[in-house]
Amino acid sequence: MAIQKQPDTPAKPSPEDSERPILAWEAKEFVEYDRNKKWYVGALVLGVLLVAGALVLQQWLAAAVFALATYVVVRHAGDKPRTLSISISKLGVEVADRFYPFSELRTFWIIYHPPVKTLTLQRTDRFKPLVKLSLADIDPLAVQNALKDHLAEQAKESEDFVDKLSRWIRL
Repeated sequence: MAIQKQPDTPAKPSPEDSERPILAWEAKEFVEYDRNKKWYVGALVLGVLLVAGALVLQQWLAAAVFALATYVVVRHAGDKPRTLSISISKLGVEVADRFYPFSELRTFWIIYHPPVKTLTLQRTDRFKPLVKLSLADIDPLAVQNALKDHLAEQAKESEDFVDKLSRWIRL
């Protein structure tokens, strides 16, 4: 009796294969800056000047907004960032406990001009904010290679004005 050889069939990928991370890293939720007393005094003085200017111009709503913004900035300036687990799989990007499937993402871009090292994901819904992630110490080319098969890459040379301003005033 001769043994017949079965034709080679490729193994079907298991559902676990598509969920397995292609790339994973940990990064801080936001950049933590050292803020001394001078920073807090400067923030309070600026806030008081803005409120006073709005009151002189009889802009009551603007005065209230400036007062509230000053309070929020000074109150949250001392917050410590969480460490986020970030992973890229064949299905999407997971950030901590939030999953972004590729079907809900439009494009990505990487800004890598140390100390600025960020991955930005643009969602398909125009009213949802961008997802900005720190690359920490991971190789940006590895991130680019993991994403380019699933998302279009958008060319960006530098960070936005608001990001530059936030970094400059250490927010």
